Amino acid sequence: MDPRDAKLLHDRARKFQNEFEQQPWGPVRIIHCWPLLLVEEGLALYLSCNDSPSAGYKLAADFCQHYDSQYGNSLIGPSRTKIREIVRFMFTLEAIEDDAGR
Repeated sequence: MDPRDAKLLHDRARKFQNEFEQQPWGPVRIIHCWPLLLVEEGLALYLSCNDSPSAGYKLAADFCQHYDSQYGNSLIGPSRTKIREIVRFMFTLEAIEDDAGR
């Protein structure tokens, strides 16, 4: 993806959910569409907007979290399917990159 297009898409996603609510400890961003936030965070990683070493891990954990009324949002048993999707994607990408390097 062209970085300029990625930046435009990131900015549009951010602007779409740019609503804040004032709380006693400060403003809190209101998220109406969780998958859109994940796309926004992924684009921010791609664009190096977030240089934190743990940002990719946080995005993966956010993608894989599952809600259960007993545990809330967390990485629990049903998260296994999404974790496997990420692992399969990583292995596929590595294989493609290995083939391209030969």
